[in-house]
Amino acid sequence: MGGALSASILLAPSALAGGGVQASIPFSSLNFGQPIGNIAPTTVGGSYSQSIYLGDGSSNYTISIANSWTLPPGLQLTAADGTPAIGGVLQNASSFRIGGSAASPGQYNLVFQAVSASNPSLIDSAVYHLFVAHQLLNSRALSQPRWQSPP
Repeated sequence: MGGALSASILLAPSALAGGGVQASIPFSSLNFGQPIGNIAPTTVGGSYSQSIYLGDGSSNYTISIANSWTLPPGLQLTAADGTPAIGGVLQNASSFRIGGSAASPGQYNLVFQAVSASNPSLIDSAVYHLFVAHQLLNSRALSQPRWQSPP
């Protein structure tokens, strides 16, 4: 595989919490150094877990959902070990997880912000696209009538 792909800056530095300079912190959804973009889809009510990695794994970051963005209802931001974010923020992490059970269908754009723990003026963000489908109906239930004809 080629070199790491960097996340593109989505927000002006003044729009990011704390200001700062534009940085290039690689985000990835498969492993360190892989591309960003679409992440695994899910269905309403289904169990979901998607890991996101930052940098090359040797640095730590403060990670949060960027201002004015939210996760789909029922999903939450957690550390890689499953510890929930405190106030929507993870400290000293090189990876994180989106997990839970989505409650609403739709196409969601998730904007994550990372701030370098060793140099807080380095701030970057990346967008991921998550599709949540309607809950699948049991095909067997659809094939069986809900009424019975009288004998």
